[in-house]
Amino acid sequence: MARRLLMVLVLGLALVALMAAQAGCGGKPNPEETVKAFWDAVSRGDLEGAKSYFSSTVDPNTVIRFFPASEASAEQFIKFITARMKLVTTGHTISGNNATVDATLTMPDISMLRAQLMPKIMEMLSSKPGDTKPSIEDILKELMPMIAKVYNEAPLKDEKIQISLAWEEKSWKISADPFVDIKKQLQGI
Repeated sequence: MARRLLMVLVLGLALVALMAAQAGCGGKPNPEETVKAFWDAVSRGDLEGAKSYFSSTVDPNTVIRFFPASEASAEQFIKFITARMKLVTTGHTISGNNATVDATLTMPDISMLRAQLMPKIMEMLSSKPGDTKPSIEDILKELMPMIAKVYNEAPLKDEKIQISLAWEEKSWKISADPFVDIKKQLQGI
């Protein structure tokens, strides 16, 4: 009887171990790790590294660059704005080859920038006959000290975002622009 009980116990443990091993093997990694790695690359200013986390269906240049400026100024601008930003993943769901990662992006309140900078931008963009309109880079160069002051003094707020990913080439890849709403706010400045 004891031998039979021992055999059932050993068999039961072996079955549990086998099921646990199978659950770990062949499973997809946590998509939150992709989002964290992407954010780490962005905040370091490693745009090429950040681009590697995008699905082949997404043009990473449209996601990474906030303004139609040179690559160097885009990198500089992204490093500047991410200095006061923090992304924390808060969970995920997986459905087949798609995943959604929930996250909280803590960032300065952009509405303050808009309120303080819009009059200056409108002044710069309004041209008189014969004047040439300044480029976005010229505007940014002139406004950067003011932007930096307001941005660095703005209170922080949390934005809830969802990041869509697709299983591609044996890894999770970001399949849609996770910052569309935030970029609209920035471009509304």
